[in-house]
Amino acid sequence: MLATLFSTKPGDPALQDWTIRTADLTPWIGQHIRIAFTEEDNLFFFNVRLDAVNIVTNGTSTPLDTDGDGVPDDRDNCPGIPNAGQKDSNFNGIGDACEIPDVRHSTAAILQAVIDGSTIVTPKPVLATVEPPLIDQLAQIVEFRVNSGLTTSGIQLATNLVGSQVLIGLVPPTSAAILTNTVVLAADKTPPTISLSASTSTLWPPNGKFDAVTLTGSIADALSGVDVNKATFNVVDEYGRVQPTGPVAIGPNGAYSFVVDLEASRLGQDLDGRTYQVFVSASDKAGNRASASTVVTVPHDQRE
Repeated sequence: MLATLFSTKPGDPALQDWTIRTADLTPWIGQHIRIAFTEEDNLFFFNVRLDAVNIVTNGTSTPLDTDGDGVPDDRDNCPGIPNAGQKDSNFNGIGDACEIPDVRHSTAAILQAVIDGSTIVTPKPVLATVEPPLIDQLAQIVEFRVNSGLTTSGIQLATNLVGSQVLIGLVPPTSAAILTNTVVLAADKTPPTISLSASTSTLWPPNGKFDAVTLTGSIADALSGVDVNKATFNVVDEYGRVQPTGPVAIGPNGAYSFVVDLEASRLGQDLDGRTYQVFVSASDKAGNRASASTVVTVPHDQRE
């Protein structure tokens, strides 16, 4: 080996945008040399790509354009058929002009690196026409890394992944924001988390009056975020008489608080007391819904 022109190093970011690398080949003028690009598998490095390699002589470079459509081969999604518009309806990297039924990938599979160092391989059909769309591919990456604890922000990860597709010309810059949001929604399979507590768990004395009970808690969602317009509460009265419902207003940090008036009464023969079950339900922006509940009781008496 004559020289190592570039190499990654321990501690380099596991996820980063495209970076231009250059190397001076002047020392080997007049010689026949071989330039090799190698990649070692690493648990924390994904989607390593190489693009737009050019050898510049005398300060100029002429990119190859086999089909003469004005798009260099290294950026052309169909280099053998003229397609200046580069239309790629399913964002799979193969232009519509080349998207014919018998186009096949040499291999097709989803690889998931497990924390123990092993790799889960899920084979997929090799026909290009049946491969998962780009949204599903990116969503699987986001979902896997979020569930594995390999990222602290699924939204930022989705933004970076879509950004890399913009840089290689697979996604138009004007579509990046919409695609990122779509990927996040597709990746989010987990409902929001809800905490709920009541200012009191018992109503006493059972004098028939209505007591104000304050319900507080928080609602959070790690990926798509909480849909603040779809949080509600409802009360289920064992006697079926006092059952208020309504929306729950969520603050910027996910906190909420509301008051319900519950009747402090129970039947004399009701030895285990009257129970009110208060439910709070909420959805995230991907449509996943969750609920939490707490119980307020009007006891028969105050004996333990």
